[in-house]
Amino acid sequence: MSYDPGIVEVPHVEHLPQELYDLFKNIREAERSLPDAYLNVELRSSSFPLCPKAYHISRRLPLKRRLHKQEKFMLDASALMGTALHMVMQKWFAIMIPEAFYGNWKCATCHHTKHHTFGLPVCKHCGKEMLYSEYAIKKGPGLPYNGHIDGILKGFKGLNYLLDFKGSSQDHMRDLKASAHPAETHYCQANSYACAINEGLVKFGDLDHIDKLIILYVERGRPHKLWEPMVVSPSRKVWLKTRELIRVGNRSLKELVVPKGFCVTADDEPGRWCLWRSVCFSPLLESYLVDKVFPTSKFAKTSPSPLETLFHF
Repeated sequence: MSYDPGIVEVPHVEHLPQELYDLFKNIREAERSLPDAYLNVELRSSSFPLCPKAYHISRRLPLKRRLHKQEKFMLDASALMGTALHMVMQKWFAIMIPEAFYGNWKCATCHHTKHHTFGLPVCKHCGKEMLYSEYAIKKGPGLPYNGHIDGILKGFKGLNYLLDFKGSSQDHMRDLKASAHPAETHYCQANSYACAINEGLVKFGDLDHIDKLIILYVERGRPHKLWEPMVVSPSRKVWLKTRELIRVGNRSLKELVVPKGFCVTADDEPGRWCLWRSVCFSPLLESYLVDKVFPTSKFAKTSPSPLETLFHF
């Protein structure tokens, strides 16, 4: 039976009270400080390239001068949409490219795991499809950072591809396509994963090298419509530079000497959105810092929020 738009009488939209309109607007713009978590710079590949000066400040600034971490409606929504997008991409890559999509899987119901598997496996204990469990890059000798790999295409037409999924806007994707380059931070992130494998610092099953990176930009509003895949080669040179920036930051902490950062002035492009900008360029910076290096655990919350644990079981 076809739908007859006249079969149901849908009422006209009524006036929304101004008080509710204002409340809805406030919710969209809402944010709050977390009293048990402080602003910090973590050695995660998603924040590469690391600014040595920001990292130095983050480890020597006492709590009384440190900003609390902020929760925002916008950031929560973006994070959850990004997590959901990753899960959907991983599922359908496994369904559509079962001969090459490679990784670990975990059952969300009974928590059994399956390692180094092609395609989308079904849990042998409960019969349900499993969820992709991203390979973890963990800090260790020669590897001063953490991270997670979105996906691997192993042996596809004779090549191993490392996948990195990025939710994006149409305008940003258009700019990247015009430049013929992925965003610098996205390249450094994916490259750090590939080089960790290529240098033999991590091993996932019998995967011993990565030939190419695919940084796949997906429009958040229309993930079924607009993709911009950017294929690039891994670079050992870029990886060594990335590691050197971390070494500069760590060495400066041993010497208690503030290193140079990426910006010469507070108006430089890298600093436009930097959360340390006001402290970094203050003439009183040295007086704010203490002759002590705080452990990063000092600034973290004691337990993750419900949103942070929602898709991690």
